Amino acid sequence: MRDLSLHLLDLAENAIRAQATLVHVLVEESPSSNRLKLSIIDNGKGMSPEFLASVKSPFSTTRTTRKVGLGIPLMKATAERSGGKLTIDSTLGKGTAIITELEYNHIDRPPLGRVEDTIVSLMSFHHGIDIHFTYRYDAKVFEFHTEEIKAIYTDLDYYPTEVLAWVKTYLLENMEEQKSQILNQA
Repeated sequence: MRDLSLHLLDLAENAIRAQATLVHVLVEESPSSNRLKLSIIDNGKGMSPEFLASVKSPFSTTRTTRKVGLGIPLMKATAERSGGKLTIDSTLGKGTAIITELEYNHIDRPPLGRVEDTIVSLMSFHHGIDIHFTYRYDAKVFEFHTEEIKAIYTDLDYYPTEVLAWVKTYLLENMEEQKSQILNQA
């Protein structure tokens, strides 16, 4: 995949297929410690210990339409190629946490990409799912929860286009603000 935000989208879609009602997307950029951490944490059905042991293989999938699952193996390969690692913690009936750590300045690390588009895509196609997004840039933290938007649009089972456009701008502006506050202090 061209950028890391597409990996996040793929892993979040996996969480939703696993019957998650809450998906937490966490992006932690830490240039000061040369680390980039990406996490997808869900409350879906989780994985059995047997499936968890094989999930990093491309020939392991729960899908019945094909015999390969590339999302986790591709993310694992990206992490390892970028001086990092991928870890998975999952419990049946409780959910899954997929945590990817990469070297921030590694020459083979793909760009982060458009995380705001990933969040808006998830909102567009999965109105019934609660999405928590946390963005951390060194010591600065920004959070966004879709429940706040749903509380306003209680009579709709979708997000209006103008709301999605506002969310995209809001996320992008706040992520950039977190970076600029740290960079201006340096």
